[in-house]
Amino acid sequence: MDIYVTNDTKVVELGNCDTDHISLITLLHAFTEKQTGSDKVSSDDYSVWVYLPWCTEKKEVTSDSDLLQVFRWFSNHKEKKIMFEIEKKPYIPVPPITFSNIPNSHIRFMGDNQDLGFSDFEENLLNYKGDNEGAESDGCNSEEVIEANTVRADGGLDNDELGLDDEYGVVGQVASRRALAVVDEAENNVNFDLLEWYQSKTDDEFFSDSENENHDAKMTRVMKGNPFKQLVGIRIEFEVGQTHESVQSLRALLIDYAIQKGFNFNKVKNDRDRLTYACKENGCPWRLHASSLNGDTTMKIKTYKNEHTCHRIYKSEEARAKWIVSSAVYIHLKEDTSIFERIFVSFEAQKNGFMEGCRPFLGIDGCLLKGPYGGVLLSAVALDANNGLYPLAYCICKGETLLSWSWFLEQLHLFLKYPEDKPICFMSDRQNGMIGALKMHWPHASVRYCARHIYANFRITYSGLKLKKTVLKTSKCCEFHQFKKIMADIGSVDVKAKAWLEEIEPCHWSRHAFDPLIKCDHVTNNMTEAFNSMLKDFRARTFLSLMEFIRRMVMTRLQQRNEDCNKWKSDIPPTVNKKIVENSEESRILKILHVGEGKYEMMGLTRAYTANLLEKTCECGQWQISGVPCCHALAGIRHSYGFGSLYGTKDIIIQFIDPSLTKSAFLRTYSSMIHPIPDLCVWVDIEAAHVEPPALKRKPSRLKLLRKRESHEKPKVARSGSVVCEKCKQPGHNKRTCKANTIDGSNKRAANPRADVGASSSHHSNHQAKFDASFSQLPTQRHMAANLRVESSSSQPSTQVQTQPQSQVMD
Repeated sequence: MDIYVTNDTKVVELGNCDTDHISLITLLHAFTEKQTGSDKVSSDDYSVWVYLPWCTEKKEVTSDSDLLQVFRWFSNHKEKKIMFEIEKKPYIPVPPITFSNIPNSHIRFMGDNQDLGFSDFEENLLNYKGDNEGAESDGCNSEEVIEANTVRADGGLDNDELGLDDEYGVVGQVASRRALAVVDEAENNVNFDLLEWYQSKTDDEFFSDSENENHDAKMTRVMKGNPFKQLVGIRIEFEVGQTHESVQSLRALLIDYAIQKGFNFNKVKNDRDRLTYACKENGCPWRLHASSLNGDTTMKIKTYKNEHTCHRIYKSEEARAKWIVSSAVYIHLKEDTSIFERIFVSFEAQKNGFMEGCRPFLGIDGCLLKGPYGGVLLSAVALDANNGLYPLAYCICKGETLLSWSWFLEQLHLFLKYPEDKPICFMSDRQNGMIGALKMHWPHASVRYCARHIYANFRITYSGLKLKKTVLKTSKCCEFHQFKKIMADIGSVDVKAKAWLEEIEPCHWSRHAFDPLIKCDHVTNNMTEAFNSMLKDFRARTFLSLMEFIRRMVMTRLQQRNEDCNKWKSDIPPTVNKKIVENSEESRILKILHVGEGKYEMMGLTRAYTANLLEKTCECGQWQISGVPCCHALAGIRHSYGFGSLYGTKDIIIQFIDPSLTKSAFLRTYSSMIHPIPDLCVWVDIEAAHVEPPALKRKPSRLKLLRKRESHEKPKVARSGSVVCEKCKQPGHNKRTCKANTIDGSNKRAANPRADVGASSSHHSNHQAKFDASFSQLPTQRHMAANLRVESSSSQPSTQVQTQPQSQVMD
């Protein structure tokens, strides 16, 4: 079993271990040795917790017996990875131990007062199966009766206390008289619901050592078998003796199992009393036979050969219209309460588009929600053939924790049914819990770190414009020797800055070390940031409003891009074609040396590069990483096929482009559709568990919708400028509020003192004065209208009708 340990934000891989020969001190010793590099046993105290993936909870491990019990749980669930969380305990002085300091100190011994036989009390104690959904066993009693010798000094839990039998058997007979104690119930009750998954796989579960059990009861237990219980997120597994409610439920499970494992059935027998299924591939030994129990509807697996010699198929005959659903939604509820915990949403159309047309590259990120319930939106965004955003899935949860990221990535892996042998890459910001969750649920995936976030952490200690340009240039470097040269330049500026960058493996942040099978050269996580910005004001609304906005946005985007693609005149997407044009312009300065068999040597201004057209490789590394021919490759293509291969017919150049960057891949991405959903007011009422919303989070300050920008980020560009009046040509006001307007209806020249500046002669001035005097005596319509307006407004304040300049009023 592979063991991982989280400490703060770091994830330490301890490797594979033998679960039958490990202790708590061995686990802590291996962890401290990995952390410090010293083999000395640490004297510090640690708290050890383990994450239970089947119930998304964590349990404290306090002793070796608890540790072995945890390993047995993981073995029963067929889990191959286990994640521990180790924290150092702070030093707290221990007060003197007195009787008043011991919890539940009020003990009443009843050893000699009552005769409690096995049939009266201990039989009920051994048959206790934990809390159920009924109201009678909700764990709210004020007292509980336990055996005095089952309380462990280390505070752990015995098997009897957990409702489990020793070594998966049944505890033998106990004496009829034993000292018992009645103690007050502790505050931290045992959560028996965490153990409801437990199923014994030994023969002891069918038989009991009790002498009171008759033969008929034993046979009933044997006939009952091992009931199958399906849990969300757990793979389906069959075994001999497993029972199912009906033949219909067993058929449905077999269909899901065949699609899960990737094979087709040969239904040898398929009636209401017998099921015999075999693998359809000739020579494959897989076979399952089940039949009903004594004419009952219960089906029991009698024969099961769990072995496949055939290869996995990716087109199942069982995935018919009745099985295929339009979306996958998993809602996780908090234990014992129907309070919303988290939700995962992804439509079948999104899944088909990603698996058939997109490159295996996903950006994952989380953004805070500003609504009344708070929370975080975790999202996974891909890129189509035209480098456009392709939202794949999202999850609404409480926060960015290891538990939330683990649940989201686990549901994403189960929904996609992603093959283990197919490469995939994740781009992340290294948020809390993200890297550890990727190691657990996507162990074969490559992980990239956003270069912008790396520089944001880098500039806290090492700032400067030169270092900024050099670091970003290093992340975009596609050739190893150039990468070494740039790192040497950083070392010449600051040796510690170079050492800081060398602590991060180049495969996480520099192009030259990226996986060439991904065919994507992105070094930032801007695609998820762009998706978060598309949510706009809906981040401040309720969860349902946000989910409806995302659904409608994705639904219309699928159809709109499908229509846009049909208008393309070329088989090369526009962004890819633009990149080819830019590279072809750079190839004009290269000197071409053809050596045969599609191999070239390109002489540039600074150095030479070699390219191989048959293998689609270039020494600069850009062609292998991006999937688009670089300038050196385009020069060789132009030499081999002529100038028209780049600007004439596109049939030649498309042969050298990766198939995931073509029009056909783009059409496959957007070939599916999301069907519209009727309005909420016409939904049919169904009987289902009522889900309560999470607690409201009201902050004392005003709600802030804009994100906090970092210190080195530029502020948002705002519109600036001043208004210029069209009349007086002065800034600060417009013609409607210009104070040059008059109230008595005089002409514009009289209202503007600068109107007479341009007079050229005294004759003209005298003539103008006479004209003004005679004109002022005429009862013009404007003058009459102004007087009428003043008289009609006499009851209003004078300031509302005063439009003269301030200088004229003072005069």
